[in-house]
Amino acid sequence: MVDVIISVAAKVAELLVVPIGRHILYPFKYKSNMEELTIQVEKLTDQRDTVQHSVDEATRQGDEIEKKVEKWLNRVDEFSNGVVKPTIDDQVKAGKLCSIGFCPNLMARYSLSKKAVKTTKDGVNLLGEGTFEKRPQTLRIFKDKCLTFQEESLSGRADRLRDRLKKEKRLLLVLDNIWAKLDLEVVGIPFGHEEEKESTLQEEDQKGRNDQRRCKILLTSRSEAVLTNDMNVQKNFLINILSDEDAGNLFWKTVGDSAKQSDFDTIGIEIVQFCAGLPVAVATIASALKKMSLFYWKDALNQLRSSNPRQIKGMEANVYSAIKLSYNFLESEEAKSVFLLCSLHNASYNIYIEDLLKIAMGLCLFQDVSTLEQGRNRLYTLINNLKASSLLLDGRTSNRVKMHDIIHVVATSIASTDKFMFNIQNTTGLKEILEEKLSKDATAVSLFKRDICELPERLKLPKLNLLILLKNNLNLFQIPNTFFEGMKELKILDLTKFHLLSLPSSLQLLTKLQTLYLYNCVLGDIATIGALTKLEVLTISNSDIEHLPGEIRQLTRLRLLDMSKCQKLTTIAPGVVSSLTRLEELYMGNSFVQWDANGQTNASLTELKQLSHLTTLEIHILDARIMPQDLLFGKLDRYRVFIGDVWDWFGNYETSKTLKLKWSNIIYLGNGIKTLLNRTEDLYLDELKGAKNVLYVLDEEGFPQLKHLHVQNGSEIQYIINSVGFGPSTFFPKLESLFLRNLINLEMMCHDQLATESFSKLRIMKVKKCDRLKHLFSFSMAKNLLKLEEIEVTNCKKLEEIVFKESHEQFEQHSKVSKIEFTQLRTLRLQCLPQLTSFGSKEFTPDTGSQEILAEDERGTMSSCCQTLTSLTLELCSGNLKFLFSYSMVKSLVLLEKLKIQNCKSIEGIINIEELRGEGRVVNMVFPKLINLQLKGLPNLTQFASGNSVEFPSLTQLSIQDCPKLKAFATAVMSADKKQSEEVEEMNCQDDIHPLFDQKNVFPLTMFGRLQKLGELLVDSCNSLEKIFEEVMMEEIVAKEEDEAAVPRMAKIKEVKDVGMQQSGDTYFRIFEYLEEP
Repeated sequence: MVDVIISVAAKVAELLVVPIGRHILYPFKYKSNMEELTIQVEKLTDQRDTVQHSVDEATRQGDEIEKKVEKWLNRVDEFSNGVVKPTIDDQVKAGKLCSIGFCPNLMARYSLSKKAVKTTKDGVNLLGEGTFEKRPQTLRIFKDKCLTFQEESLSGRADRLRDRLKKEKRLLLVLDNIWAKLDLEVVGIPFGHEEEKESTLQEEDQKGRNDQRRCKILLTSRSEAVLTNDMNVQKNFLINILSDEDAGNLFWKTVGDSAKQSDFDTIGIEIVQFCAGLPVAVATIASALKKMSLFYWKDALNQLRSSNPRQIKGMEANVYSAIKLSYNFLESEEAKSVFLLCSLHNASYNIYIEDLLKIAMGLCLFQDVSTLEQGRNRLYTLINNLKASSLLLDGRTSNRVKMHDIIHVVATSIASTDKFMFNIQNTTGLKEILEEKLSKDATAVSLFKRDICELPERLKLPKLNLLILLKNNLNLFQIPNTFFEGMKELKILDLTKFHLLSLPSSLQLLTKLQTLYLYNCVLGDIATIGALTKLEVLTISNSDIEHLPGEIRQLTRLRLLDMSKCQKLTTIAPGVVSSLTRLEELYMGNSFVQWDANGQTNASLTELKQLSHLTTLEIHILDARIMPQDLLFGKLDRYRVFIGDVWDWFGNYETSKTLKLKWSNIIYLGNGIKTLLNRTEDLYLDELKGAKNVLYVLDEEGFPQLKHLHVQNGSEIQYIINSVGFGPSTFFPKLESLFLRNLINLEMMCHDQLATESFSKLRIMKVKKCDRLKHLFSFSMAKNLLKLEEIEVTNCKKLEEIVFKESHEQFEQHSKVSKIEFTQLRTLRLQCLPQLTSFGSKEFTPDTGSQEILAEDERGTMSSCCQTLTSLTLELCSGNLKFLFSYSMVKSLVLLEKLKIQNCKSIEGIINIEELRGEGRVVNMVFPKLINLQLKGLPNLTQFASGNSVEFPSLTQLSIQDCPKLKAFATAVMSADKKQSEEVEEMNCQDDIHPLFDQKNVFPLTMFGRLQKLGELLVDSCNSLEKIFEEVMMEEIVAKEEDEAAVPRMAKIKEVKDVGMQQSGDTYFRIFEYLEEP
């Protein structure tokens, strides 16, 4: 034993020789040196995989691989197998005790630790050499069965390919996986006007165009920018993620249906869910699991659950490397930073873009950006670039974005490896993770929507810039007072759903903090925030807070203050708002409303005058009388200003400039409000006492920027526009939607003439409870509505027509317009209009002796109105209305999908064919797209159409209720009548002519096979109908009972409701084989 001790002592003495400081530490830093080696080896391996993927991609495309790339790959392989692997394997030896058995083997640890340091250094150098620029992509043509190239040069091969392609009559050329601009002419693909350049003769010019037409080129790329900007493609087709059904079909087809057993089925379903519709992930994982045993499937599922599926066969080469390559190809570091910031949220989480903005500005990610608005513009640009590179997806709204699950896994891997940004998924043992396992070099830590039950007393992360602590619930949990002492470099802090009676005292030590989130928290005293004098962004949105203390005055660098949705906030210390002179954006929507007119006990509106840099404002003022007359809003680029006590903050706002105004006396509007009116894009008006029309009183320029107008409860308003005496002028040139409600004295939309540009962008028109309104549109207004898509009119007691003709003199001025063209109309909804007689003026409609709401006139007015109609609703409309359509209108309803007619007492038939009487014609009328047909509460309805056939090839839902006089849907046409008929007119199809319904039978045998898509049938309170099926049909089914294939079936129908009628036959459920029993 003495000899051993002497030996160890001698070795220690040897280590004391210069350089003693470095050598003496080798045995004692053995563990950290080996960990550092492991980290560098992982980085090198990842880089090698990325380069290898690029090489494989280039090889498939025929690109030549540079020798330095191949040499580097070989060096990495030699280094990994010849140096790294033996070093790591020697850890077993170093882990053994010395020969005396009670102390570590210092000699082995010294040797291995020293070797690890040298190996790590060599690995770092090798990693640095592994960055290669991808050269612009060129096309290499190789020999195939059709074409052999003798030429060695690119230009020679290009000429040969060009000559060969010209010999093809029709050709589809596919260029797969384009990453950069490719000059098609250089590689020999004739494109553009190449032929035209070679000849000035007209026939050669025509020949050139023919050559171009017959060659179609299909390009694929992960970057939309490459296709759109570099390749200038004519049309882009976005390949979306797969639906759940398609993803499942692809998965099971790849693994084989034999694997779809009870044991595999549930695991397979969950695996498909984790792939979230990404085709390459579904196909790769399915291929890896093919013919594999159950434990292999379970292991793959476990890796997916832990967000680390890289060990699944093919995932690294096919999925990870492709996504990493897309990331590497991002042109700007700013785009890469935004991508990695998104990885700190959960996969598929709808990330609010404004939250990303606050983080990015706090971290100073953007160059040459000095204002929040400039930062916002830059961020949206970067996000669009990331979407175009298939790295981000659209969120559920335009102001949100999300990251696909599999891409999120790759993003978190890049963030943690390259930038030390950690998204901690598992909170089990969270305190130990934060204190011991987390790298001290961490720059960002995210606990996003996690169960946070414990935190260390002091978190020592000296390089930390960003910390996100977003709890799952709002339980009482106090952050330790000393928690922030070890993160003095922190710039962004997000505390969400915390119950904080007081803020941790160590918070005031964060002197570099620029962005502070206290979102959806319960907050007590927040005076401590006043010490954070470098703060630029403060958010207390949606928090339970009652008082904003005076200490906030010290935040003189503050550029954004968000107090929105703080409904309990009742006091703001006077002078706080006016002290924040650098404020650019102030959000107080659905929050503080107790403005003090004098500013003695609470904040006053006068303080807003001091905010000279303000460009964004959200505010609610209950009483317009306390507004200073000289309060100007001229610099606002984005605003939501609500004035009056009738407004709420719910709803989606499509524009950036919204004004809601209730004013007791319109005469006293201040200049600030008038300025907003002129620039507003979304305007809500209530009451407006003293105004008989909207225009001129509110805005003499005709609302040039307005896109959406809502006017309600205006008892004095007679016209929306009154331009008498002004001549034809342009009003509402950008208006897209118009909503009018409860304007009890409204007589006309427009009084006098309009210029062509007026209402030219209008898409949606909705009118409700305007009892004096007799006509919706004048002819002069209707002729401008070329983009109108939706009309809804309800509860207008005196409305007679939708479109009417003005006086003879006015009409003559518009006589050059031959017809009204609502060529974009999709939805027409007319409800509770007791005086309605027609859609168009009687003077446009032929006198047939009966009334239809949609009838063709001599100018062809209505046919163009209905060609794009997809939905038509008519409810509680009586008057003299007997029919819905004239027969000639049916041919225009080629896109109608939903037809709903309810509670119209005067309706006798849906289609009027009176004009066909005596002409000897049989008309076959078809609704080719109709899916849903509802007839209800029509006491005088006797038939859908008389003496003719009606077809519904796409019908899936049919409901007939409370139609006591209905005898036949369409009267049968006897064969003798057909022979005597001189003409059979077929509308929209050329099918055989059969009635849909027969007398006393809903389904005659002839029509039974024509409703194969019908999924729901409801017949209720139709007293004249006795049976759903005619007897002869039932007898024929019984006769064919032995022949299974001969029995007609309605395979789609799942529900039949038959109330008050008898049904017979045991074959009922054989016909409806998928019928769900009640």
